[in-house]
Amino acid sequence: DAAYTARFTALLHAHNVPYFSTVWYYNELLKNLVPALRCITDREAVNTGIFLYETFKLLNHWRSSEAVYDRECKQFMGFGLSLTELDERRTTYDQYSRLLHKWHTNAT
Repeated sequence: DAAYTARFTALLHAHNVPYFSTVWYYNELLKNLVPALRCITDREAVNTGIFLYETFKLLNHWRSSEAVYDRECKQFMGFGLSLTELDERRTTYDQYSRLLHKWHTNAT
């Protein structure tokens, strides 16, 4: 279930689902994760670890190079600065790199 959930989110992004903000989703998820970890069982911790592994694998892949980011993220609505289809502004590679650093810091 954990791997499915992580991959399903990636699928939503890949299909450019309207009004699904990929950046907002990962930001909220990773911001609120640490408090939730204090009250989970051993089995839930294993599943959370699998979910985080799959999630960070994708997030790190997108940061692996600016070309990968441009091809797989930049043109997608999920990396927009707003959820309005008319707004063409997107998260830049540098902004994404800073966000990923923040997410890694929050997770650790």
